[in-house]
Amino acid sequence: MKQSCLSEADILCYFTNMPTPRMQKIVRAASKQGRVCVIYWKRSAMEFQSGLSDCAAEIPVAASFLNNRGLCRILAFLIFAWKSWRLLRGGKNARIVYVNYLDVLLIAAFAFRKRKAKFIYGIGDLSPAQYGGSPLVNKVVRRLEQALMKRVSVLILSSPFFWSEYYAEIYRGEWRLIENMPPARTWEGFRRTPACGRWTVGFIGWIRDRKPIECLLAATAELRTQGRDVRVFFAGFGPDEERLRRHCAGRDDVTFSGPYQYNRDIQHLYEKVDIVFSVFDIDVANSKILMPNRFYEAIIAGLPIMVARDTMLADRVEKLGTGYVVDYLSQDDMKAAILSWIEQDAKAKCIAAALERIDQAAYFYDSYEPVLSEIFSIGGGRV
Repeated sequence: MKQSCLSEADILCYFTNMPTPRMQKIVRAASKQGRVCVIYWKRSAMEFQSGLSDCAAEIPVAASFLNNRGLCRILAFLIFAWKSWRLLRGGKNARIVYVNYLDVLLIAAFAFRKRKAKFIYGIGDLSPAQYGGSPLVNKVVRRLEQALMKRVSVLILSSPFFWSEYYAEIYRGEWRLIENMPPARTWEGFRRTPACGRWTVGFIGWIRDRKPIECLLAATAELRTQGRDVRVFFAGFGPDEERLRRHCAGRDDVTFSGPYQYNRDIQHLYEKVDIVFSVFDIDVANSKILMPNRFYEAIIAGLPIMVARDTMLADRVEKLGTGYVVDYLSQDDMKAAILSWIEQDAKAKCIAAALERIDQAAYFYDSYEPVLSEIFSIGGGRV
């Protein structure tokens, strides 16, 4: 089964993690231009459904340890690299290989070193090894990436700041901006009931950046002691999920709903939320320049968003007037933002007015579909 779908695929999508909503949209766009096979690193034993079975064949590559940090993570990666490299060799008819991170670019470049497939490199994050980490490590990794990118035909970035802050210095080829916007069809008919006495702060997506999340949890716990019925709702999974679950043990005001299928579930998840939490740990340099799904989703849902000060995301939120900018570790800032929205003070009314007048159509993914169609038609279209 694996070998047949690999040999029949003319587009291979090779991911270093389970397909996120951003990657799922890419796969759907690719499937309109050819037969797609998705190979991804399944890092845990949890149940996961990408919702891609109608448009692509999927091959999860299991490689994990109970402790997925440090040496254990390196060993897990080596196991994944070996297993997936052997699979990639079976994709002999692929005309396009799409990769989403530097580690899988390295493996794919080695597996396809004697083949003429076109490489598309899609970036949703920069790791500390690439950007903002140890200067020596950054220099070595940058040179490695620059060498590997000679194989790349098109670079796709989810944030314009990835180009200005990093890739402009190491890449001279074609690049396209494909932001993390949602497709319009998944939000058709969206309606939510205004809060009535109970207020929910929602974190929907890849669960990471534990420190600001723990600060939020402390802020909501204090608000509850003051008689405010404020709750926290998590949907998704990620590297900090288990630790946060342990941190919240015994709290009935915090809910984890687990993984979700974007197209099927996203409306229902945002119907539960009153404020969108998107505060990143700005000690990680990447967090200052990324543009997450939640920024666009909050606009479309008509909800205020809470973001970290001194980030590109904060600049956009302030310019649009659609949310609250807080110190990423300030419990007082987070409490003040939540109280502002609960009490509908002057700041909250300005945010509500900004959300009301914004052109939501400009924040849907659909405008990128012709661009992706062009990208995935390189080397010939569907056969």
